[in-house]
Amino acid sequence: MRFLLPSLALALTASVSTLPAQNRVDTFTLPNGTILPGWTIQTGSWKILNKQLVPTGGRIWHYLTNNATKGVKNCVVDIEVIHPGTRVTMFGGAVARHPGTKTGTNFVMTKIQDNGNTGSFNPAWYYERPGGGATALTGTSFGPATKHAVIRTFVQGNKGWFELDNNMD
Repeated sequence: MRFLLPSLALALTASVSTLPAQNRVDTFTLPNGTILPGWTIQTGSWKILNKQLVPTGGRIWHYLTNNATKGVKNCVVDIEVIHPGTRVTMFGGAVARHPGTKTGTNFVMTKIQDNGNTGSFNPAWYYERPGGGATALTGTSFGPATKHAVIRTFVQGNKGWFELDNNMD
């Protein structure tokens, strides 16, 4: 999972100057187990298995947040999602603009979902979760369904969008 925070552009008279982007990359190279340094489990349970972060415990809402990205307002979040092929996985996605608390509120989330319980992902969704509810801002079916994809979520000011690479090209 890669978290990219955009560089900040500062306009000074007629010239433009930029600061380097901050990056947060986690490749989950820790030993197999439930120790997840730098992450806060918000719901569900998680473990590292063969250098991948995986939810455990069945078809419930699982999500966790990265401590280094708490409170970041403008960002790009990349996540590679792999469906294990079993019918216990509902969705995989990325959380942005999270407050770092276990309240489960006030964040932006993109996800690809296994709506038909088929063992593969289709469609994709972009959510805003203010307060205690979730609002689907956009959803789209894509084809063909996939077991492996990259989701890139952008949040800038009051705008947000996502890109989906569902064939890994």
